[in-house]
Amino acid sequence: MTDESTHAPKVVEESFQKTLGLTMAAVATVFSIISWAAGKYSSMQSGAEQKVAYMHDWYNAKGIKQSLAEGQRDLLIALMKSGTIAPDKVETLQVDIDTTNANIARYKKEKKEMTLGSKAVGRENWSQDIDGVLGRIEGTKELERKSASLAPALERFQTSYLFFQLSLFAGSVSLMSANLKMKRILFWILIVLGAVGTGLASHAWISARAVEGPLLQGFLDCFKIR
Repeated sequence: MTDESTHAPKVVEESFQKTLGLTMAAVATVFSIISWAAGKYSSMQSGAEQKVAYMHDWYNAKGIKQSLAEGQRDLLIALMKSGTIAPDKVETLQVDIDTTNANIARYKKEKKEMTLGSKAVGRENWSQDIDGVLGRIEGTKELERKSASLAPALERFQTSYLFFQLSLFAGSVSLMSANLKMKRILFWILIVLGAVGTGLASHAWISARAVEGPLLQGFLDCFKIR
Protein backbone atom coordinates (compact mmCIF):
# COMPACT_ATOMS: atom_id res chain seq x y z
CA MET A 1 0.00 0.00 0.00
CA THR A 2 2.86 2.32 0.91
CA ASP A 3 4.65 1.58 -2.37
CA GLU A 4 1.50 2.37 -4.34
CA SER A 5 0.92 5.61 -2.45
CA THR A 6 4.48 6.80 -3.18
CA HIS A 7 4.55 5.48 -6.74
CA ALA A 8 1.41 7.30 -7.90
CA PRO A 9 2.72 10.87 -7.23
CA LYS A 10 5.95 10.00 -9.04
CA VAL A 11 4.01 8.85 -12.11
CA VAL A 12 1.99 12.08 -12.05
CA GLU A 13 5.15 14.17 -11.70
CA GLU A 14 6.94 12.34 -14.52
CA SER A 15 3.93 12.77 -16.78
CA PHE A 16 3.79 16.48 -15.91
CA GLN A 17 7.51 16.86 -16.58
CA LYS A 18 7.05 15.40 -20.07
CA THR A 19 4.12 17.73 -20.76
CA LEU A 20 6.12 20.69 -19.50
CA GLY A 21 9.13 19.75 -21.64
CA LEU A 22 7.04 19.37 -24.79
CA THR A 23 5.27 22.68 -24.14
CA MET A 24 8.58 24.48 -23.68
CA ALA A 25 9.85 22.93 -26.90
CA ALA A 26 6.73 24.14 -28.72
CA VAL A 27 7.12 27.69 -27.35
CA ALA A 28 10.81 27.71 -28.28
CA THR A 29 9.95 26.55 -31.82
CA VAL A 30 7.36 29.29 -32.27
CA PHE A 31 9.85 31.80 -30.87
CA SER A 32 12.45 30.69 -33.45
CA ILE A 33 9.99 31.02 -36.34
CA ILE A 34 8.94 34.48 -35.18
CA SER A 35 12.56 35.57 -34.81
CA TRP A 36 13.16 34.47 -38.40
CA ALA A 37 10.11 36.42 -39.64
CA ALA A 38 11.11 39.52 -37.69
CA GLY A 39 14.62 39.32 -39.14
CA LYS A 40 13.17 39.18 -42.63
CA TYR A 41 11.11 42.34 -42.13
CA SER A 42 13.95 44.11 -40.33
CA SER A 43 16.14 43.46 -43.38
CA MET A 44 13.33 44.74 -45.60
CA GLN A 45 13.14 47.98 -43.63
CA SER A 46 16.92 48.44 -43.77
CA GLY A 47 16.84 47.77 -47.51
CA ALA A 48 14.10 50.37 -48.00
CA GLU A 49 16.09 52.97 -46.07
CA GLN A 50 19.20 52.25 -48.15
CA LYS A 51 17.18 52.54 -51.36
CA VAL A 52 15.79 55.91 -50.21
CA ALA A 53 19.34 57.24 -49.83
CA TYR A 54 20.28 55.86 -53.25
CA MET A 55 17.16 57.33 -54.89
CA HIS A 56 17.88 60.75 -53.37
CA ASP A 57 21.37 60.69 -54.89
CA TRP A 58 19.96 59.59 -58.24
CA TYR A 59 17.27 62.30 -58.08
CA ASN A 60 19.89 64.97 -57.34
CA ALA A 61 21.97 63.79 -60.30
CA LYS A 62 18.93 64.17 -62.58
CA GLY A 63 18.31 67.60 -61.07
CA ILE A 64 21.84 68.69 -61.96
CA LYS A 65 21.37 67.46 -65.55
CA GLN A 66 18.06 69.33 -65.75
CA SER A 67 19.64 72.55 -64.46
CA LEU A 68 22.48 72.30 -66.99
CA ALA A 69 20.00 71.66 -69.80
CA GLU A 70 17.86 74.62 -68.74
CA GLY A 71 20.95 76.85 -68.70
CA GLN A 72 21.91 75.63 -72.17
CA ARG A 73 18.37 76.25 -73.45
CA ASP A 74 18.24 79.75 -71.99
CA LEU A 75 21.57 80.58 -73.61
CA LEU A 76 20.37 79.34 -76.99
CA ILE A 77 17.15 81.34 -76.68
CA ALA A 78 19.16 84.45 -75.77
CA LEU A 79 21.34 83.96 -78.83
CA MET A 80 18.23 83.51 -80.97
CA LYS A 81 16.73 86.77 -79.70
CA SER A 82 19.97 88.73 -79.98
CA GLY A 83 19.84 88.66 -83.76
CA THR A 84 23.49 87.77 -84.00
CA ILE A 85 22.81 84.33 -85.45
CA ALA A 86 23.07 84.02 -89.23
CA PRO A 87 19.67 83.36 -90.84
CA ASP A 88 20.84 80.02 -92.24
CA LYS A 89 21.73 78.86 -88.69
CA VAL A 90 18.44 79.82 -87.06
CA GLU A 91 16.71 76.57 -87.99
CA THR A 92 19.58 74.49 -86.60
CA LEU A 93 19.53 76.54 -83.40
CA GLN A 94 15.78 76.00 -83.07
CA VAL A 95 16.29 72.24 -83.41
CA ASP A 96 18.84 72.39 -80.59
CA ILE A 97 16.39 74.33 -78.43
CA ASP A 98 13.60 71.82 -79.12
CA THR A 99 15.93 68.91 -78.34
CA THR A 100 17.02 70.54 -75.09
CA ASN A 101 13.39 71.20 -74.11
CA ALA A 102 12.61 67.54 -74.77
CA ASN A 103 15.51 66.49 -72.52
CA ILE A 104 14.30 68.85 -69.77
CA ALA A 105 10.78 67.38 -70.01
CA ARG A 106 12.27 63.87 -69.82
CA TYR A 107 14.31 64.72 -66.74
CA LYS A 108 11.17 66.09 -65.06
CA LYS A 109 9.27 62.89 -65.82
CA GLU A 110 12.14 60.76 -64.54
CA LYS A 111 12.33 62.78 -61.31
CA LYS A 112 8.59 62.43 -60.80
CA GLU A 113 8.81 58.67 -61.30
CA MET A 114 11.73 58.52 -58.85
CA THR A 115 9.67 60.39 -56.28
CA LEU A 116 6.31 58.62 -56.66
CA GLY A 117 7.29 55.26 -58.17
CA SER A 118 6.33 53.55 -61.42
CA LYS A 119 3.02 52.23 -60.12
CA ALA A 120 1.88 55.69 -59.02
CA VAL A 121 2.71 57.54 -62.25
CA GLY A 122 1.16 54.91 -64.53
CA ARG A 123 2.51 53.00 -67.52
CA GLU A 124 2.08 55.98 -69.89
CA ASN A 125 4.51 58.03 -67.76
CA TRP A 126 7.26 55.44 -67.42
CA SER A 127 10.50 57.02 -68.55
CA GLN A 128 13.31 55.65 -66.36
CA ASP A 129 14.48 52.08 -66.84
CA ILE A 130 16.41 49.70 -64.59
CA ASP A 131 18.63 47.27 -66.49
CA GLY A 132 16.75 48.17 -69.65
CA VAL A 133 13.29 47.43 -68.17
CA LEU A 134 10.70 50.16 -67.57
CA GLY A 135 8.20 50.22 -64.72
CA ARG A 136 10.49 48.92 -61.97
CA ILE A 137 11.12 52.15 -60.06
CA GLU A 138 10.22 52.22 -56.38
CA GLY A 139 9.85 55.91 -55.58
CA THR A 140 11.27 57.60 -52.50
CA LYS A 141 7.80 58.29 -51.11
CA GLU A 142 6.81 54.64 -51.63
CA LEU A 143 10.00 53.44 -49.93
CA GLU A 144 9.62 55.89 -47.04
CA ARG A 145 6.02 54.71 -46.49
CA LYS A 146 7.20 51.10 -46.49
CA SER A 147 9.93 51.82 -43.94
CA ALA A 148 7.58 53.82 -41.71
CA SER A 149 4.84 51.18 -41.95
CA LEU A 150 7.21 48.39 -40.91
CA ALA A 151 8.43 50.23 -37.80
CA PRO A 152 5.33 49.53 -35.59
CA ALA A 153 5.33 45.87 -36.65
CA LEU A 154 8.99 45.48 -35.74
CA GLU A 155 8.29 47.06 -32.33
CA ARG A 156 5.54 44.50 -31.71
CA PHE A 157 7.93 41.72 -32.72
CA GLN A 158 10.42 43.03 -30.17
CA THR A 159 7.73 43.13 -27.47
CA SER A 160 6.73 39.55 -28.27
CA TYR A 161 10.36 38.50 -27.68
CA LEU A 162 10.06 39.65 -24.08
CA PHE A 163 6.96 37.53 -23.48
CA PHE A 164 8.53 34.48 -25.08
CA GLN A 165 11.66 34.86 -22.98
CA LEU A 166 9.64 35.27 -19.78
CA SER A 167 7.54 32.28 -20.80
CA LEU A 168 10.60 30.07 -21.23
CA PHE A 169 12.05 31.40 -17.97
CA ALA A 170 8.86 30.38 -16.13
CA GLY A 171 9.12 26.95 -17.74
CA SER A 172 12.76 26.59 -16.66
CA VAL A 173 11.92 27.49 -13.05
CA SER A 174 9.04 25.02 -13.17
CA LEU A 175 11.43 22.27 -14.28
CA MET A 176 13.75 22.98 -11.36
CA SER A 177 11.02 23.34 -8.72
CA ALA A 178 10.41 20.40 -6.37
CA ASN A 179 6.90 21.55 -5.44
CA LEU A 180 4.30 20.07 -7.79
CA LYS A 181 1.79 22.82 -7.02
CA MET A 182 4.35 25.51 -7.86
CA LYS A 183 5.27 23.58 -11.02
CA ARG A 184 1.64 23.74 -12.17
CA ILE A 185 1.37 27.47 -11.44
CA LEU A 186 4.54 28.20 -13.39
CA PHE A 187 3.34 25.93 -16.19
CA TRP A 188 0.22 28.04 -16.65
CA ILE A 189 2.31 31.19 -16.53
CA LEU A 190 4.39 29.62 -19.31
CA ILE A 191 1.23 28.99 -21.34
CA VAL A 192 -0.24 32.48 -20.81
CA LEU A 193 2.98 34.36 -21.58
CA GLY A 194 3.62 32.21 -24.65
CA ALA A 195 0.09 32.89 -25.89
CA VAL A 196 0.50 36.64 -25.41
CA GLY A 197 3.82 36.55 -27.27
CA THR A 198 2.24 34.57 -30.11
CA GLY A 199 -0.67 37.03 -30.31
CA LEU A 200 1.64 40.04 -30.48
CA ALA A 201 3.84 38.37 -33.09
CA SER A 202 0.81 37.39 -35.19
CA HIS A 203 -0.43 40.98 -35.14
CA ALA A 204 3.04 42.16 -36.11
CA TRP A 205 3.23 39.66 -38.99
CA ILE A 206 -0.17 40.71 -40.34
CA SER A 207 0.85 44.39 -40.20
CA ALA A 208 4.17 43.70 -41.91
CA ARG A 209 2.54 41.55 -44.60
CA ALA A 210 0.09 44.37 -45.37
CA VAL A 211 3.08 46.48 -46.41
CA GLU A 212 4.13 43.84 -48.96
CA GLY A 213 0.76 42.84 -50.38
CA PRO A 214 -2.17 40.43 -49.91
CA LEU A 215 -2.04 38.30 -46.76
CA LEU A 216 -2.90 35.11 -48.62
CA GLN A 217 0.09 35.53 -50.92
CA GLY A 218 2.25 36.14 -47.87
CA PHE A 219 1.09 32.85 -46.37
CA LEU A 220 1.84 31.05 -49.63
CA ASP A 221 5.25 32.76 -49.89
CA CYS A 222 6.23 31.35 -46.51
CA PHE A 223 5.86 27.86 -47.97
CA LYS A 224 7.27 28.83 -51.38
CA ILE A 225 3.95 28.09 -53.09
CA ARG A 226 3.35 29.78 -56.43
